[in-house]
Amino acid sequence: VHRLPDRVSGQAVDLATADLKPVFEGAASIVHLAQGDSLVGEAEDEASGDGALTRRVLDAAGAVGAGHVVVLSS
Repeated sequence: VHRLPDRVSGQAVDLATADLKPVFEGAASIVHLAQGDSLVGEAEDEASGDGALTRRVLDAAGAVGAGHVVVLSS
């Protein structure tokens, strides 16, 4: 298992329900690596689909003034 540098932290949160602003507070950059668990072709719930979760990440990052957001999507 690789250790993260001291200035880097990882967080596991429920993106559909968590208050993301306190999690992101003070972050210069945010890397969003989450993936939904719906099957390909399955209808996404509008409140918890990948696009809605990414929107929540972007909104919270903007609200706390994070300088960069990296989104990995498949």
